[in-house]
Amino acid sequence: MKNIFKASIFLIILVLIVALFNKIFSPVGTYEAIWYVVGALQDMYRQEEDTIDVLYIGDSNVYAGVSPLEIYNTLGITGFSASTPRQDIIGSYYIIKEFLKYQNPKVVMLETGEFFTKKEDLTELGLSSEIEYMKFGANKIELINDEDYNLSNKEKLNYICPVLRYHTRY
Repeated sequence: MKNIFKASIFLIILVLIVALFNKIFSPVGTYEAIWYVVGALQDMYRQEEDTIDVLYIGDSNVYAGVSPLEIYNTLGITGFSASTPRQDIIGSYYIIKEFLKYQNPKVVMLETGEFFTKKEDLTELGLSSEIEYMKFGANKIELINDEDYNLSNKEKLNYICPVLRYHTRY
């Protein structure tokens, strides 16, 4: 019983240390597109529940072409842009699913150009921007395991535990 207790304490401490290192070594933005993604997807979790009327989702066409603040100032409609660079339709699906855990928008505006993104056109930036900044939970696990992405076990582990992915920052 004493050994089980020690092992449990060790695992709890290990998980806490890895979580801390994940925060320290994860990127916070090296250029404008990444900064925007970090801000937008982290802000998704900071919104008061059920305060957003419209969710704007898609690739860079959305965050470059839609201003939820301007729409609010002009029409009084609250909106949120959960767009990421090179976002594909699969990523949009999971981001919408995650967003709906916290908000109940009346409208979801989906940028349709991503329907024509070919699998081979997906970039590391696009995929990582969809996965990395989503809170750990069922939607993130589903996204990582989606058959269309065909991620190796190593890639999946790197997305779950960023300290492994960004180990060169040690």
